[in-house]
Amino acid sequence: MMMGHWNMWGWGGGFMMLAWILWLGIAIYFIAVYAGKANFPKGKDATNETALDILKKRYASGEISVEEFEKMKRDLQ
Repeated sequence: MMMGHWNMWGWGGGFMMLAWILWLGIAIYFIAVYAGKANFPKGKDATNETALDILKKRYASGEISVEEFEKMKRDLQ
C-alpha cells in the first residue's frame, strides 16, 4: 500500500504562499508611502527661511562675530 504525500505547491500551499507575498507587498507599500510623507519636505519652499534668517540665527547663537554678520549681510543684499 502506498502512502500519500503532501505536495507543497498544491492548492493549499500555493495559495498561502501567494497570500503572504501579497500581504508583504501591501505592508512594504504602506511603509514606503508613510516614510516618504513623514520624512521628506515637499519641494524647494518647504521651509520659508531665507538666507538672512539663517544668518541672524548664526549671529544670535554666537557662531559668527558682528563684523562677519555685517559683511555677510551686505553680500546678501
